[in-house]
Amino acid sequence: MTELSENLSALIMKPDHRRMTEQLRSVPLFLHIFRKRLRMRHRHLQTIHFYFYAASREDAFLLRKHLQYRGHSIQSEEHTHADRICIRGQSHAVPMDDLHLQRWIRDMNELAFIHNCEFDGWEVELRRP
Repeated sequence: MTELSENLSALIMKPDHRRMTEQLRSVPLFLHIFRKRLRMRHRHLQTIHFYFYAASREDAFLLRKHLQYRGHSIQSEEHTHADRICIRGQSHAVPMDDLHLQRWIRDMNELAFIHNCEFDGWEVELRRP
């Protein structure tokens, strides 16, 4: 293998850092709004809705099994107009602080990478416990 092909394969075989960076950048603002809106001062546990895209049924199946193994629930799996499979689910309760939320986002991006999928994003319902 040449040096160029090694560098190229190293670039190809990495998670989508641009998307992950955008997701991580939004955490402080999200938490500020979350705490202000709900008047929360202490660490609050919240479930997170998430969205993945897979190009094949096999990738979607393996990702779904891995997510379920980690305690997340899968709510639906459907084909999109781009012939991709959308996997929607809900996490277990995650502490709503910078450290835990950023770790969760990194974990979801790593899972997407491992299973040849795309972690499209997440959302949280703004509701008091």
